[in-house]
Amino acid sequence: SDADLQRRWQPGVETDARDGGAPSDTTEEQIATEEACQRCIDEICDPELRREAASLLTREHRTYCASGLWRLSAGYASLDASRPWLCYWIVHSLSILGTRIDAAAADAVINFIGRCRDPDCGGFCGGPYPGQMAHLAPTYAAVNTLVTIGTPAAFELIKGAKLGSFLRAMRREDGAFTMHHDGEVDVRGAYCAIAVATLSGEVEATGPWEDTANWILGCQTYEGGVGATPGEEAHGGYTFCGL
Repeated sequence: SDADLQRRWQPGVETDARDGGAPSDTTEEQIATEEACQRCIDEICDPELRREAASLLTREHRTYCASGLWRLSAGYASLDASRPWLCYWIVHSLSILGTRIDAAAADAVINFIGRCRDPDCGGFCGGPYPGQMAHLAPTYAAVNTLVTIGTPAAFELIKGAKLGSFLRAMRREDGAFTMHHDGEVDVRGAYCAIAVATLSGEVEATGPWEDTANWILGCQTYEGGVGATPGEEAHGGYTFCGL
């Protein structure tokens, strides 16, 4: 209410430094959320807790992930434009769990990702080509999947994907990157482009990178964190990409 706002703004009334001196319902909810998260962190980090009681169900996770390589339920239909991401999440999760997929599964994943490659402009699409356009996000997922598999066939597919020309086409004069042809521009694009260029050996061909670094610096906000583009509100996902 107006009365609450006036009370909060009265000189001499103690305020929380986290609200920047401008308390509101939003900042109060934010602070309450932070405190709730901190209580969970404190509980997890409590040395008195028995860590051995929290076990990772490795075998069950392996079974769950491996089953998704061959067939997913109808509920995943909404991710039809993110199919290289499904490959990446599954293959990478299995790798973290210490499991390498067998040769048949590896060949199947490589062949599928090969169908997502755009033979004209380079890069990878969210699903088989033609039908979808090359996009930096599925290109990032596809390249990381192939690197994780790590077979000669996987590396050959990366070499033949025209990634250098695709990245240069996505690059803007100010150093930012569009996610796809005539697509949106945000920090995700820079992150995906840098990662793909690094993994595929296209860093020098895609640079110079000074403008990209300066553009990302311009996405920082007064409160800390990084926004999608210069002048936008900080966001956890974009902060991850920017840092």
